[in-house]
Amino acid sequence: MEILINTHFPYASESKQEDVSFLEKEMKAYFADKNYTEHVESYLIAILCDGYMKARKRPRYYDDVYINDPFIRGEKFHLYRSFEMDVELDFNHFFASNRQGGYNIIARALLKALEEMKYPLKIRKEFD
Repeated sequence: MEILINTHFPYASESKQEDVSFLEKEMKAYFADKNYTEHVESYLIAILCDGYMKARKRPRYYDDVYINDPFIRGEKFHLYRSFEMDVELDFNHFFASNRQGGYNIIARALLKALEEMKYPLKIRKEFD
């Protein structure tokens, strides 16, 4: 399974972006040979900081669709067995933390989101 982390921070923070990039690299290595369901090949986690963008309440699952590219008119991109979820972090708490503290904040937010999440019907029963 491929893991992707996308960040939406209100201010450019090179150190926090580097921290999240390192975390993404580690998660990619860990999950590379893992498979939790045949219906999910890529798992996108969007990390948002409050006050900048609001997290979507429900995750999104794309089985096999083509979506218009918002940046290039007339272009489409293909989403195949892709699961997307948003995780919202407290801006002040996250940006004041060191690298390990930031990872702990992300981990707690992910675990909370995963516990409360209502999975899409297609993968609800088989996703572990």
